[in-house]
Amino acid sequence: MCGLVTMQSVGQYLASFAYDLIFFSSDVQTTTIAMAITGSLFFSILWAVVHLVTLAQDMPVTRRRSKGSIPKLIPYSQLNVVTSKSVNKQSNGVYNSRCRQPADKHLAHLSAGVQKKESHQKHVSVSTLVDLSYHQLDSVPQRLCFLGSQLRELNLSNNNLSNLPTDIVCLQGLTSLELASNKLTHIPVTLRTLHCLSFLDLQKNNLKHIPDSLWTLPSLKCLNVEENELTNLSDKIAHLSTLEELFLGYNQLTSLPQSVGCLLNLRILSVRDNPLNRLPDSIGGLLSLQVFNLAFCQLESLPGSIGGCVSLVSLDVGHNRLTKLPFEMAELQQLDELYLTDNNIVCLPATMENMKLHMLEVSGTPIFRSEFTDLPYTSISNTESFPSLLELAARSLSVHRVSKTHLLPPSLQKMLKEEQLCTCCRCPVFQIFQSRIRKGFIGRYSQVVPLWEVLCFQHIPNSAM
Repeated sequence: MCGLVTMQSVGQYLASFAYDLIFFSSDVQTTTIAMAITGSLFFSILWAVVHLVTLAQDMPVTRRRSKGSIPKLIPYSQLNVVTSKSVNKQSNGVYNSRCRQPADKHLAHLSAGVQKKESHQKHVSVSTLVDLSYHQLDSVPQRLCFLGSQLRELNLSNNNLSNLPTDIVCLQGLTSLELASNKLTHIPVTLRTLHCLSFLDLQKNNLKHIPDSLWTLPSLKCLNVEENELTNLSDKIAHLSTLEELFLGYNQLTSLPQSVGCLLNLRILSVRDNPLNRLPDSIGGLLSLQVFNLAFCQLESLPGSIGGCVSLVSLDVGHNRLTKLPFEMAELQQLDELYLTDNNIVCLPATMENMKLHMLEVSGTPIFRSEFTDLPYTSISNTESFPSLLELAARSLSVHRVSKTHLLPPSLQKMLKEEQLCTCCRCPVFQIFQSRIRKGFIGRYSQVVPLWEVLCFQHIPNSAM
C-alpha cells in the first residue's frame, strides 16, 4: 500500500514539473525536451497497461477437483472430432510409462487401425472406417460397437477370431465387413439385421455351413466364401436378388442348387476347385453373367441351357473331364475368352465356327492332333430310307416341349434322352442323322480346328446316302 502511495506522489511531482517546464519556461529548447520526455512516458505507460491486460487473459484458470470426481470418458462415436491419441489418453486414462502404450490391449489395436486408415484415406472420417487386420485378435473389441450406425467399413481379416459377438447388430450402418483368414466356424444369426451390408468376405475360414439368415441380406452385392469346408448351398440363395459377385471356389461342393438361376443380377460366378460333376439346367437363367469360372472341377458335360447366359464374356472349364461342348455354345455371341485346358475334347461344335473368340486355350486337349488336322472330314452315317414312326413321335414331342415324359412308353423315353440337334436347321434328330468331323476356322485369328456337326435327313449330302 505504501508503495502505491509513493508511486502516486512521484507521478504527481513529475507531472507538475513537466507542466511548469512546458508552459512557464522562457527557453524554447527546454520546453521541447520536456514535451518529448512527457510523450515517451505516456506511451511507455500505455504499453505496460496493454501488456498486463494480455497476460491476465492468457493465464490458465486452475480448478481444484473433488476427491470423488472421475474424468469424463469420451465415447468412440466422437472419433471424428478428437484424434485417436487423445481418445486413448482421456478414455483409457493411464499410459504405460515405459513403452508409452495404452494399458487396454483392445483399445491399442483400435487406435493402430484408425491411424493406419487415416494415413491412406485422410478424406474419410475416422469413425466411418476401422482397420484391425493383422492384429492377432482373439475377440472383437467390445467398445467397437459403440460406433453404432456411424461405422461403414470394418476390416477384421487375418486375425484369430473364432466367433463374432452378437453385439455386431449395433453396427446398422455397416456396408463392408471383411473377416477373411480367421478361424470362424459359424456365422451368427444376428448378421441378417445388417440391412446396409453390401460386401461380405468370409474366405479362408472353417465354415461348414452357411445359415439361411445370410441369404436374407437385402443389399448384399458381393459374397466371398472361398477356401472353407462347404458341402452344399441352400435353395434360399435365390433371395439374394441384388447379388452381383459370388465366389464359391476351393470348397467341397458337389452340386449347385437349382435356385442359383434366379440370381438375375449376378455378373461373376466362381466355383473352381470343387468336386462338381454337373451343373443345374437353371444355369441358363443367369442373363447378366459375364465371368464364369469352372476350372478344376469334375464336370463331364455342360448343359445346353448354358446358351442362355447371353452376356457371358469369359468361360473357364479347364482341367475337367469334358469330351464335347453343347451346340448351344454358339448362342454366346459375347464370349471373348474360352479356356478348355486339359480336357478330353477332340473337336468343337460346328455352330461355333462363326464365333469371334479373342482367346481360345486348348492346351492339353487332343484337338490339334495330326489325325484330325490331316483329314478333310470324318463321316459316321446312320441313315435309312424313311424315319420310323417312333422317331417321328419323338421329334413331335421334342418340338412341342412336352414335360410329362414319364408317362410315355419306355422305348420313347429312351429315344428322347438321345436327342441331338441338326447343326443347320436345329431340328431334333434321333436315329436318322449324319455325324461328321471336318476342318473349320474359329476365333478372330481364324484358327484351324476340327469341328463336329450333326446333319438331319434333309441336309445330308447325296454322296453319303
